[in-house]
Amino acid sequence: MRATVGIIIWLLLWTYRPAAAAALIADISSHEIQITSSFTGTSLLLFGAIDWAKDSNGQRLDARDHDIIVVVRGPATTIQVRKKSSIGGIWVNRHSAVASEVPGFYAVASTRPIHAILLPEEVAAYGLGLENIEPVWSDPPPTAESGAFRRAIDRGMSETLLFAERPDAVTVLGETLFRTEIYFPATVPVGTYSAEIYLARNGVVVAHQTTPLSVTKIGLERAIYDFANTRPATYGLIAVVLALCAGLVAGAISRRLSS
Repeated sequence: MRATVGIIIWLLLWTYRPAAAAALIADISSHEIQITSSFTGTSLLLFGAIDWAKDSNGQRLDARDHDIIVVVRGPATTIQVRKKSSIGGIWVNRHSAVASEVPGFYAVASTRPIHAILLPEEVAAYGLGLENIEPVWSDPPPTAESGAFRRAIDRGMSETLLFAERPDAVTVLGETLFRTEIYFPATVPVGTYSAEIYLARNGVVVAHQTTPLSVTKIGLERAIYDFANTRPATYGLIAVVLALCAGLVAGAISRRLSS
C-alpha cells in the first residue's frame, strides 16, 4: 500500500516537473529489503519516466527507437570454484580456484537483448551483462580451463537465482513511462546494492541514473548475523557446542525409544 501511494505521488510530481528536468528519472518501490526468519524472497518494482526534451548532453530527443536497461548489482563476494575429475572411477576435486570481486547478486532487465540495443564498445564501457563481470582470481585456475571456471560461476549463481538476465522484461508504456520487476531470492546476500537505469538510443547510452538499495537482516536474525561477524571465533565455538548437545540429546532419545 505504501509503495502504491509513493508511486502515485511520484507520478504527480513528474507531471508537474519543471521544464529543465533530467532526461531520465527512475525510482524503486522500496529502498530496503528486510530479511526475517520467514523471508522466502521478494520482488521490487522499478519504474520511471523519460523526458524527451533533452538528453544528458542537452540535445533534443524524440520518442522513437529508445530502449531501457536496468542493472541491479549487489555487494562483492568471494567464490571458490572446484572442478571434479574421475580417477579410477571415483569423482574427486582435481582443480580449484578462488575468485573475488564477484557480485553477490546481479540482475539485468531490458526492453530487448543488450547486444541488440548497444554497440559492443558501449556494452564493454558500461560493463553490462554477465560476460562483463570480471572476477579477480587470487588462486587462478589452469589457463586451459579458465573459461570453464568462469562459466561455472555464472551457472552456479544463475541456478540459485542470484544471477539473472531477462531481455524483454522492461515494459515501456507509451513514450514516457517504463516499469520492470526485479526478483530477490531467499538467499540474497546482505549489503548495499545499486539499481542502475540506462536510456539507450541508436546504439549508445544517452542518459543514466543510479538508485540505492539495501538488504538488511532484522530481529533475531540481525543479532545472530552481527554476532557472527564481530566475534566469529566465539560464534563458531557456540555452534560446535550446540551441535554436540543436539547430538547427545538425539542419541539419548534414540536409546530410550529403542529400550
